[in-house]
Amino acid sequence: MISFNISFWELALIIVAIAFVFGTVHLIHVFKNLAELLKNTSKITEDNRTAIKNTMDNVQNLSKEATTATAHVNHIADEVDTAVKTVKTDILEPATKIMARLSSFKRVMKKRSKAKS
Repeated sequence: MISFNISFWELALIIVAIAFVFGTVHLIHVFKNLAELLKNTSKITEDNRTAIKNTMDNVQNLSKEATTATAHVNHIADEVDTAVKTVKTDILEPATKIMARLSSFKRVMKKRSKAKS
């Protein structure tokens, strides 16, 4: 039978060496995951950079289209305002005056018919 005499400092050194090996293996695994994480982060950043650039280009185009549409709506609103003023001055005001005269004429006729009765 073989017997080994191991002192405490040798046992502690063996335990530290085993812990160092396991720690190194774990550290390699951590660095591998970190490298993959950085690769994915770079890919996502690049994809987002492209998406943000496209969005900014589209925002400029949409802004130009909105400005054009707003100018067109303002032009139409001015035309409608002019048309409403024209209807008011050319149709409604004369019709109101005619209706007022007819109402006055009707009252006068009522008074005459009552006076005759």
